[in-house]
This record gives sequence, structure tokens and C-alpha cells, in this order.
Amino acid sequence: MTILISGSSGFLGKNLIKKIESNNIKYFICSNRIKKRKNFIHINSTAKKTTIKKYKNKFKYIIHLATLYDNEVDLDIDIYNANIIFGIKLFKFAEETNAKYFFNLSTVLSPNLNKYSFTKDVFLKHIYNFNKGKIKIINLNLDIMFGYKDGRFFDNFLYNLLILNKTIKLSKCNQFRNISPVDTIVNQIIFILKNINSIGSKSINLGSRYEIRLKEFIWVIISELKNINNDNYNRKLLFGSLPNRLNERKFDKFTCDKILMKKFQSKADFIDSLRQAVQIEIKNYL
Repeated sequence: MTILISGSSGFLGKNLIKKIESNNIKYFICSNRIKKRKNFIHINSTAKKTTIKKYKNKFKYIIHLATLYDNEVDLDIDIYNANIIFGIKLFKFAEETNAKYFFNLSTVLSPNLNKYSFTKDVFLKHIYNFNKGKIKIINLNLDIMFGYKDGRFFDNFLYNLLILNKTIKLSKCNQFRNISPVDTIVNQIIFILKNINSIGSKSINLGSRYEIRLKEFIWVIISELKNINNDNYNRKLLFGSLPNRLNERKFDKFTCDKILMKKFQSKADFIDSLRQAVQIEIKNYL
């Protein structure tokens, strides 16, 4: 099988490609920006007929991971272009080249929470409404993933504590979140690809069987920090100093699908992987 992947330069994309290469799976990457790579396809609004002909029946799977978050853009139009317009162009390319499956990485966040979750919801509704029936759309729902150089909460949290020595303002962090190491998410995606014929669902929840409150997740990180660098980090965490975001999930739980739950990750696995990831991160900061 040959796979086309968007978002290959992102945190999940990089880790997924490493796994794909180790499994000797053929793949191409795509973007709306031109890159000089052998296995690269430029996706624009009007793909040339020669391009369509070249890749006709080439890809069984297209995995759409590319996305932008609110804090990564200065202009609203950038996040709309990245999360809606590019996705529509890619889906059109999938239709024109007769791809069999279109995997879309989505979020469990409320569409009303921020521009990221809103635009992801708009794109998903668009492809469901205007799919001509040639492609099977499989939505991959994800809550929080973490790991080395994730570039988001995990990285920023440690950077502020260890390098900047800053106090961190937080909400009460009582909401349950499904938090998974990136390796778990990658393994689940590979598992789905290899067992796609036995998976009938149009929507699959990725992640862990273990949900914890966000506050508990933070304390696990702090306890591991203390084991490595004996400092009083408790005083630097200001829980309750920020309000919860409007429309944020608070107490509802999100668990991975049963087809994945039996295969991946117990509570002990989760704690071990969290500690290992923290240890790797700290070594890069100290």
C-alpha cells in the first residue's frame, strides 16, 4: 500500500513517518507549499491533469494531519486557509485520484471553544456533506498527546519551570482529559491501517483507556521533576488563578475505541510512558 500524508512536519506527522518507514510502507507527503523532496506532492486548488493522471489509483490511504492552532497564527485567514481550505483541496485531490480512504485527524474539543476547534468542525462537516460516495471518510478523534518536542503544553510547561523559572497561572484543571503518549497514537493509526477491512466505523477515538483530571497529569510531571531536580515546584503552580475557557469540557470522559483498548495501554503503561517522556525532556533542559 502507498499512503499520502499531510502535516508531515508536525509533531504527530514526524513520529508517524518514522513508524511507517520502520514498517517499510511506501508513502508520499503533501502540502500547499512547494518543497524540494523526492516523494512530495504540491496540493493546490487546480491540480494539473498531468498530476492527476500521474497519481491516479496511486493512494489507497490519505492521512490528513495538517492543522494550525490559534496561538500559531497572527491572522484569522491563516487558520481558515490551513484548517478548511487546504483540507478541501486535499479531499478534492483524493476524489480525483480515486483514493479509497480519507483519514481526518480531528479534535474532541467543542466547536465553540476556539478558532482551531471551530475550523476543524467546519471542514469535517464539509467533506461529509459533499462526499460523492467514492471515498470512505474515517474521522480520528484525539484529545491530548504528549512527547519529546511536542511544541505545546508539555514543552511549554517544562520550559517555563526549568528555564524561565516562572510561576504558571492555571485554571483549577478539574476537567477529565484523555492524555496519551504520541507513540500510542502512532501505533493505533498503524493498527487501523493494517486492519481497515475489519473496521466499519466512520469515527474512531484514539488515545488511552485511562482518563485523568488535568491537575493529576500536572502533578505526575511535578513528581518526576522532583525526583530529578529537587526543587519546590509546588509554589510555582497557581491553580485557580485563571477561569476555565468558555465552552470547555469539564467532567465528561473520552475513551479510545474498544478495538484499540484491548490492544494498547494500561494505566501502568500510561504512567511509565509519561515518566519516560518527562525524563527525556528534562535532560534537554538541564
